[in-house]
Amino acid sequence: MAQGSRRRDVVVGTMLLALGAAGTWRIWDWEVEGEHLALFDHPLQRLAAADQHRILDGAATAVTWAATPELIPILAVLAAIPWFVRTRSRDPLLFAGAVVLASVSVTALKVLVARTRPPAAFMVDGADRSFSFPSGHTCLFATAALVLAWLLTRGRAQGPRLLAFAMAALASGTVAASRIYLGYHWLTDVCASLGIAVALLGAVMLIDAALPRGAAASGPSRRRGRVRPARDGAPVPE
Repeated sequence: MAQGSRRRDVVVGTMLLALGAAGTWRIWDWEVEGEHLALFDHPLQRLAAADQHRILDGAATAVTWAATPELIPILAVLAAIPWFVRTRSRDPLLFAGAVVLASVSVTALKVLVARTRPPAAFMVDGADRSFSFPSGHTCLFATAALVLAWLLTRGRAQGPRLLAFAMAALASGTVAASRIYLGYHWLTDVCASLGIAVALLGAVMLIDAALPRGAAASGPSRRRGRVRPARDGAPVPE
């Protein structure tokens, strides 16, 4: 990794970590005090319940099922194994580690905050009595999408990077909206979850910048050059 690129990742990663963590804490404070963004929690939930439609219900259910928080860490680890075997790089370890850390963070915060969900009458697919803050679906999906977008486009041209992050943000926003629409989360729940995902992306960037960068880490190369004879008789590898 070039020194300039490393410094840039440190600066951007620090900003993302600080902004994501501070934003999550601030949203939590607003939720406790019932002010600012939290003022929209109940009106938005009532609006979503009033506009529910069978087709939208099915689409939102499919989106939220695809972002099942119990499934995403398993899929991340399963994807990271062949990725690591093929590349011998730390990228799959960073990806899987970020997703697992997101899962642990969500579980801990749910117990710590112990916020109740919206009324069961708003919930499309049956009542859920577990804690609401933050949204596991939103946090884990956004973490996986953002970290993957960064890892796969790191060092590439600006256009592909912007496209990858735009797609990750759009997909994450869709998951967040589906959780509100289906009646399982408040607006502040999903916003805090996005803040956690941004903070974790920053942490991944800082960890990556702190470690020495090399192509396929320390594993032996799988490609071996052919040996051709030199004119003087000594073999020369190609």
